[in-house]
Amino acid sequence: MKGRSAWLPAALSCAASLGSASAWADDEVCAQAYVETQRLQRTAQFRAARQQAVTCGQDTCSATVRAQCSAWLESIERALPTLVIDARDASGAALASVRVEANGELLAERLNGRALELDPGEYLLRFCHGEQIVEQRTLIRESEKYRTLEVSFGPLPASSAVEVAHAPAPVVVPLPATSPPGVATSLVASRSEPTPGLAPLPPDAALAPDSAAPIPTASYILGGLGLASLTTFAVLASSGYTAEQHLRKTCAGACASDEVSSVRSRYVAADVALGVGVASLVAAAAVWFWAPSEPAAGSRLSISADRVALEGEF
Repeated sequence: MKGRSAWLPAALSCAASLGSASAWADDEVCAQAYVETQRLQRTAQFRAARQQAVTCGQDTCSATVRAQCSAWLESIERALPTLVIDARDASGAALASVRVEANGELLAERLNGRALELDPGEYLLRFCHGEQIVEQRTLIRESEKYRTLEVSFGPLPASSAVEVAHAPAPVVVPLPATSPPGVATSLVASRSEPTPGLAPLPPDAALAPDSAAPIPTASYILGGLGLASLTTFAVLASSGYTAEQHLRKTCAGACASDEVSSVRSRYVAADVALGVGVASLVAAAAVWFWAPSEPAAGSRLSISADRVALEGEF
């Protein structure tokens, strides 16, 4: 009995201390909410101010604080604007499946007919219905209650299937390996009936030639001259060498002057042909390299109902 009487006063003292600490904590919360309510009211942040006014109006706060916060709560409710969204589709029917955002803040995941609360200020309202988005910029005024904002969504874009006509694989007609310069070449691929899925072109419809730069005619001419000169060089040099070997075997050191002159003339002519050939090939390459990249005027691709023809000079 004596032991119990010893710890009973200590327990009562501890309980009193805990009660005092709890009351002190409640007073701190009430005081902070009291101050925040005033600050938020002055900056027109009415939604946040209402939460603080509710906190400092609880029974745990002192009677003086409760009375003041209750008065502020009534004032905040009167000043807080509300907005009613009237969203409709292209036919004029009311919509509920509309997501509402204000300056990036989510106000409602969908409409339910109730008014939305906003602090006073300028807002960019964003309304989302499926893939459709409508944006409106508006000014919300203090104490403006149940203002109706109409939002209209246009018709949904109709989905249309796009049909693509697939042309058959083209028939590749091999070109000859070489073609003499200046000779007109015609490659004809016959077809008995038009390709399915493609509209036939008018007879002899000319298409744009290949965008690759053609070889100039001057390059063909110079190239041909170069090849001919090199051929002449080979013939003259071979002929001169054969004649020289014949003289060495038949009359070495005692040959007639006209026979020696003939061999020398062949060698000189061969050297001249070699120089002309090399110079012509270099000139042909230079003309082709610096020629303007324009299609040849004499080439065209003709397509008719029964044939495909590539004509021109190459």
